[in-house]
Amino acid sequence: MDQAQEAIQDDIVTEQPQETEIQEEVTETTAEIEADDGEALLEPKEPEFVEVEYKGEKYNVPPELKDSFMRTKDYTEKTQTVADDRKALESQQQQFQQAAQMQQQNMQGHAQLAALQNQLNQYQNVDWDAFSENDPTAAQKAFFSYTQLKDATTNLGNQLQQQQSQALQQQQIQSAKQTEQGKAELARDIKGWGTDLATKLNTHGETYGFTSNEMNQINDPRMVKVLNDAYLYRQSIKSATSKPEPIVKPVSKVRGKTSSSPSPEKMNGDEWLKWRNKQIASR
Repeated sequence: MDQAQEAIQDDIVTEQPQETEIQEEVTETTAEIEADDGEALLEPKEPEFVEVEYKGEKYNVPPELKDSFMRTKDYTEKTQTVADDRKALESQQQQFQQAAQMQQQNMQGHAQLAALQNQLNQYQNVDWDAFSENDPTAAQKAFFSYTQLKDATTNLGNQLQQQQSQALQQQQIQSAKQTEQGKAELARDIKGWGTDLATKLNTHGETYGFTSNEMNQINDPRMVKVLNDAYLYRQSIKSATSKPEPIVKPVSKVRGKTSSSPSPEKMNGDEWLKWRNKQIASR
């Protein structure tokens, strides 16, 4: 028994270094993992962003969201433009309805005024003194009716005149408002819109046969846009068909070719003889 126990104890002692080595390897591996994690935590990778603008504010968004963001911006702007145009159209329709209703009421008022004036004209040639002497009671009743008709005619006339004055004032206010809205729309849709371009478009419109007065009365921005497109089209055709001016270059002077004769020292015998004979002959 003693020998068996000693053998078992020897096996246990022999196996302990192996467990120690395994524990050391696990510890080293854990330390390496913790070191790697620590480095990853100490040096995080920053995400990349791009800057986009929306409703006057700037935002940083991931690059893959930029196109979607810009499409949303474009859709929002177009939707807002459509909403503004629809609102303006509804406002114009409401104004037309109010103007039509006011015009109908005005026509009815003038018809009523004309009827009162016809009734009032029946009393124009009445001799009230004679009428009162012949039949005082009837004359009194007639004069009372005459007075009521006269007052009603005067009041209705003043009322119609006041309505007309208010309608004219409202029309002027609305016209000024439409003019400002038209200027804002033209400045939005036409590049370089201003007084100079408006003058050019007026002049361009006269080439179609419109008078200057007719061009000045155009206040619909849609017509101005059409006229601007026609103006730009003609300008592009004119630029495409116009020939460039020729470049004038200065005339270069051509000089005759001068022959240079060698000096007598460099002449051979025949050349020197010819040269000498020319000198003698020219004397």
